[in-house]
Amino acid sequence: MDSGAQFCLAGPKMMQDLADRIRPSPTVIGFANSQDESSSGCLPVMLQIDREAGRVVLECVEILPVEMVLGADFGRRWKIDIGIGRDQWRSNDGPWHDFAKPSKATVHSYAITPECAGITVKPSERELVLQKVMRLIPDVSGELGYTDKIKHKIELIEGARPVCQRARRMSDKMEKIAMEHVSKMLREGVIEKACSEWNSAPVIVKKSDGSHKFCVDYRDLNKVTKKDGYPCKNMDEILDKLRKARYISKIDLKSAYHQVLMEESSKEYTAFSLPGLGQFQFRRLPFGLKCAPMTFQRLMDKLFCSKVEKHVFAYLDDIILVRVTFEQHMVWLERVIRTLIDAKLVVNRDKCEFCCQSVKFLGYVLDSSGLRVDSDRVHPIYENPEPKNVKQVRRLLGMVGWYSRFIKNEAEIKVPLAKLLRKDVVFVWGAEQEQAFETLKRCLSEAPVLMRPDFAKEFSIQTDASDYAVGAVLTQEYEDGEHPVYYVSRVLSRAEQRYTTTEKECLAVIWAIEKFRPYVEGSRFKVVTDHRALTWLRSFKDPQGRVARIYLCLPITLKQMWSNGVIER
Repeated sequence: MDSGAQFCLAGPKMMQDLADRIRPSPTVIGFANSQDESSSGCLPVMLQIDREAGRVVLECVEILPVEMVLGADFGRRWKIDIGIGRDQWRSNDGPWHDFAKPSKATVHSYAITPECAGITVKPSERELVLQKVMRLIPDVSGELGYTDKIKHKIELIEGARPVCQRARRMSDKMEKIAMEHVSKMLREGVIEKACSEWNSAPVIVKKSDGSHKFCVDYRDLNKVTKKDGYPCKNMDEILDKLRKARYISKIDLKSAYHQVLMEESSKEYTAFSLPGLGQFQFRRLPFGLKCAPMTFQRLMDKLFCSKVEKHVFAYLDDIILVRVTFEQHMVWLERVIRTLIDAKLVVNRDKCEFCCQSVKFLGYVLDSSGLRVDSDRVHPIYENPEPKNVKQVRRLLGMVGWYSRFIKNEAEIKVPLAKLLRKDVVFVWGAEQEQAFETLKRCLSEAPVLMRPDFAKEFSIQTDASDYAVGAVLTQEYEDGEHPVYYVSRVLSRAEQRYTTTEKECLAVIWAIEKFRPYVEGSRFKVVTDHRALTWLRSFKDPQGRVARIYLCLPITLKQMWSNGVIER
């Protein structure tokens, strides 16, 4: 283990043993002798330390004299504690283990310096960024600002009656936590005393880091609230644009929603009560309101108009700045921060990430090589125990579904699990479900790096259909071969399951083209299918029935259809 290395490395022996798993990587690694070495690829593997297993991505280095180097990312992931004086180590506060005693032949003098993945950022440049940013952002620790650019208004549907939920009983521990949060929000001016005929119940939610978050159950209020049709940003579009960047900054607003004021007439609707403390209402925008995301998106769009749309992306309360060159990035970073300060929004300096080559966003890791799964976010899936009821199965499928773009034929794999959600099926966790569960975990552990779409290159759509599902992958050809950009799949309806094989394969083609329309529309592309009958679909003189209806959906820009018997290479 090398705590000075920013990421984990694999040597020649491991590269040879697991050659089929290696994916392309543009990472450049700096060694202690000032020598730079390009990575030969990235290698996702599963490691087990004590009883905890997890996914680690290793950068492959031909000149590495050892089989594997575990870097700082590994140390953080497993919370490695090294007892220097006692020559022992442990993980996650577990039992201590003795270090192995290496022979002289296995001791090497190589050390790895911390560098960013992708294009190397010089330390002087990082220092310049931090110095400039710290001068711009005022130190307002403990202070919560509010913007004068917008206020949140709750509009009720016609005939709505006041919602009044009973306060729910809490344990002594949860009640104490709730009181601490209420006291803090009173001091910060987030809430105020109330006397309202409306009342919702507070809920304490445990966060992933072990801390607790104070929420209010506004589900009944949301049922009588009018919808706000303001559009939120398309997540796929943002991710595709972010993958083009070489320099990325992520700006965090301190308690973002609480920096938006409530309209005076809407405050009473947000009332909640806590036994022993009384009733309160929000002066600022709380979490959980039906139209809160639209209000915040409206604010972000107002601040960052179309003139900066290509460089600044605001998705709910996350603000991302991307540029190709360091100089451009510095100019735009200053503009964005000044815009936020002028709007009287408080930036949380401690949680911001400036001028990075790799950044975590919406549960993914973005860098110059493409899009990866966030190992910290998928770790709960690996550790998820066998579901005991429908609710736990639904939760598992929700977590896996977020990463469906990385999994080939994900819908077909989870069919045995989805069956358990049907009301006419008795819940029995059998061998079929266990196999599907393990397959999904394996697919996530071996998830590929999804390449960023290059609209100057031709796209290829590879489709497949089975008895229960259809799937497709969008790919592009590079010098070292074909690489995936996006996987999609869905389960067939009961009516669609009665289609003939040709009809199912044809449905897969049309559905895939529609799903990938934002990528292929207006340009030439090809479809690859393993069903030979579809290769002459365009030559039908008089198509009949369901095939005829599907035939009419084929776009005129479809270059050609291939049949090679292989969907993924």
